[in-house]
Amino acid sequence: MKTGTMKAALLAALSGLTFAASAADFDLATPSASEYPDTESSVNVAVTNWPALGRRVKLTLSADFTPSNGVQVALGQDSNADGDLEPGETRVVFGVDCGEPFTREEFGQWRSVANQCSPSTFTFAFRQPSAVTNRLTHAKVTTHNLADTNLVVAVEIRKPGQVLFLC
Repeated sequence: MKTGTMKAALLAALSGLTFAASAADFDLATPSASEYPDTESSVNVAVTNWPALGRRVKLTLSADFTPSNGVQVALGQDSNADGDLEPGETRVVFGVDCGEPFTREEFGQWRSVANQCSPSTFTFAFRQPSAVTNRLTHAKVTTHNLADTNLVVAVEIRKPGQVLFLC
């Protein structure tokens, strides 16, 4: 193999490693199934390492969505450090309600787009505002009338210049 070809192959391999090392993919904890119909269940998750991983985020919600159930993921700062992300501490909420995706923003700084990839999968791609990124400490996953525990909340985080695919 020629030296130029070897250098190109090595550079391509190193670029792939850099790309993989600077991306983060993980699942958020999900609440246990509701014991009774028409009830809510929630779980709080610390997300203090998100700012270091990157500001471009894709949130994927997968479950058996119906016209009578829903799930939401609230992101914010647990200001009083009680481990519970309360409504006043929330910066943005992404979710699916009655089979339709929604986003609620507190400050209008989040640039997001939602896409339905299948009847059971919705994705939200967003860029965390720099003013909020360092204050993002918790996520709260809440389900409504979702009796099954088949909910998956997947997160992909990328640095600037990396591509996020919605589906």
